[in-house]
Amino acid sequence: MSALIGQVAQAEYPDSIYIVRKPESDILLGDILKIIDRITGQKYLVRVYNAYHGLTSISERLAALATKMPGVEAVIKPEHFYDIYVASPLCVIAHDLGSGKVFAKPTKTLPTQLSPVYLPDPEDFGFLKELQGYDLPIGTLRARTTKGTENIEIGMKGEFIPRHIGVYAITGKGKTNFVMVLVLSMLREAGKYSVLIFDAHNEYYYGSGTYARRLEGLRKVEPAFGGRLHYYDLKRRDALKISPAKLTPEDVKKVIDLTEAQYEASLVYFDVCRGNVDGNPWIFRVLSDADRLHQPVVDEEEKKTRAAFLPQGIKPPTILALARKLRIMLSAGVLYEKREAPTHDLISDVISKLNEGCVVILNTKDLSDLEESLVTSVLSDRVLEERRRTPPEELARKPITLIVLEEALSVLSEEVLRKGTNIFARIVREGRKFRIGLIPVVQIPRRLDPDIASQINTCIILGTAQHADRQAIAESAQQDLATLINEMKMLDIGEAVIAFPAEVPFPLPVVIYHFNEYADRVLRSCKIQTSTSRVRISEVDENVAPPSL
Repeated sequence: MSALIGQVAQAEYPDSIYIVRKPESDILLGDILKIIDRITGQKYLVRVYNAYHGLTSISERLAALATKMPGVEAVIKPEHFYDIYVASPLCVIAHDLGSGKVFAKPTKTLPTQLSPVYLPDPEDFGFLKELQGYDLPIGTLRARTTKGTENIEIGMKGEFIPRHIGVYAITGKGKTNFVMVLVLSMLREAGKYSVLIFDAHNEYYYGSGTYARRLEGLRKVEPAFGGRLHYYDLKRRDALKISPAKLTPEDVKKVIDLTEAQYEASLVYFDVCRGNVDGNPWIFRVLSDADRLHQPVVDEEEKKTRAAFLPQGIKPPTILALARKLRIMLSAGVLYEKREAPTHDLISDVISKLNEGCVVILNTKDLSDLEESLVTSVLSDRVLEERRRTPPEELARKPITLIVLEEALSVLSEEVLRKGTNIFARIVREGRKFRIGLIPVVQIPRRLDPDIASQINTCIILGTAQHADRQAIAESAQQDLATLINEMKMLDIGEAVIAFPAEVPFPLPVVIYHFNEYADRVLRSCKIQTSTSRVRISEVDENVAPPSL
């Protein structure tokens, strides 16, 4: 046990334990400390969240107490009354002498006044090692112990991924680094998990220049994972695209603005063309009928009957306007423009790789808004629908799939969802039933839809600038973060507060691994040299030089 660093001056339920610091000791904001009740011997873990220096009501009460109880001054000198630290109770820890295990229990009592305060021993965090299924390492516990900053590894529970993970931070705090560390840990589990990354900045594969020093991309570890990492640059000439025959009217409505009449017409055409073995060519049927309407009229009789070939109830102006919008959509570089599109397109290729336990990275950086919306919404929808159609016994054998969504506010903000739901909101609400989880990466948490935020089970807080953002996170988290709002403001690069599901007794302060160092450790364990790197792009496997970043 370490030397005494303070005593409990006063305790107020539910979350205020006032500690007087010994002058030769250091107590830091965010410190996890151990209190041993001077009467019962019960051990408490508490977290420091505030401090007062100088004359306070607490110091006045201590001085008054010292005059009535001379024994107080034997424990706390009067000159020490003016450095007061405030801590919140985290848990009560109990050691099983028989098994040597450590258990954490909810705090239902408060420590007695004048109880001694110490730095915890590494063994006091033994309950974290007893957690089952936390198989995805992400960093180490950020806590001072009697043996210094102990490397107590912290992981995430893969089975909880379908309950979704929110990543909250301003630019430069390490959001991408965290996601890459998590993805690498998922890769290490040999097909148990799969990941679909919509990379809005083209940094997950090639890396970026942020996070204190250059962050290397996932291509660094590609040699260690035998073809389970796939990168798609959708602007390449030979890149796979989406077959228009696999689009539904609902898909089209999500990416282009259709009037009610145009949407109803598209539904009619979709129904008329249903049953085609090569998909549903309704889009090309609309274009064909529009071309026929553009043909010159020979006589008045033909003028009266020229629209007779249209489905009943659909007027020529509706079809002409719908066809014009569909042609604009088909000009997007992520769709095949002709009816003779290959059956094995981008959709089927990505779903196949996800079901094999692979990591799929789609570079959406250089796509237009229309192209990006098509790729993200259609692929995510098909991943969910494929799982919905899978029988339960087969679904249980499929990898747990994580979808990484950068710039998530563009589809999950309260303002956007007020206009109507979308596939990402559906995944948040339904994904856990089909082994699909979502990571929304968010810079301004207060703009995230509250209903969506409340369904995100794990919160990774890497530092936010505004009090309103910290308050929004605290209100939606699965654990009580009210006393951590100040600590969230002071997080350094790579430091995090993580609010876990109920199995973890309190939000954990964590130092996230730097991806470069974690990747080196993984490669050393695999005995892989990284002097060269093969790049898998769509269906083509070739050496590619990285872009300038």
